[in-house]
Amino acid sequence: MNENDIWLIAGLGNPEAKYDGTRHNAGFAALDALADKWNISVSKTKFQGLWGQGEVDGHKVVLLKPLTYMNLSGDSIAPMAGFFKIPAGHVLVLCDDITQAPGKLRIRPSGSAGGHNGLKSIIARLAGEFPPHPHRHRRKAPPGLRPCRMGAGQVPAGGRQGHL
Repeated sequence: MNENDIWLIAGLGNPEAKYDGTRHNAGFAALDALADKWNISVSKTKFQGLWGQGEVDGHKVVLLKPLTYMNLSGDSIAPMAGFFKIPAGHVLVLCDDITQAPGKLRIRPSGSAGGHNGLKSIIARLAGEFPPHPHRHRRKAPPGLRPCRMGAGQVPAGGRQGHL
């Protein structure tokens, strides 16, 4: 394993119980599913979030659930990335996108926050823009985060899409 090959995967949501099971906490649910699949406990506290770390197919992975509320997610993600010296290009964010049908996954290698306040916070704290997509630089994203294949004409401009 290359020590510089480290990824931060953050799932966005809100910490209050009233958000459990709602679309708003889809990022938390997706992160929990990855943590279960990869057998990584997300129970330590640091930088206003719950986190855990492990190794997935030779990649060091840090999983994070910011507890700052959605709109301030960058206040947890940026310090965690800085602590582990994770470059912005290795930060992946899982969140709900109201423009996507439930059960769809879209990976956006670039672009704006699209009105999503949680993404706005992250962009502001991680130097102003989304990092480049890992496949463009011959780096592999951790397994389980690659989009599934879909039929022609189903990929929106500026993004890749697949099923959860």
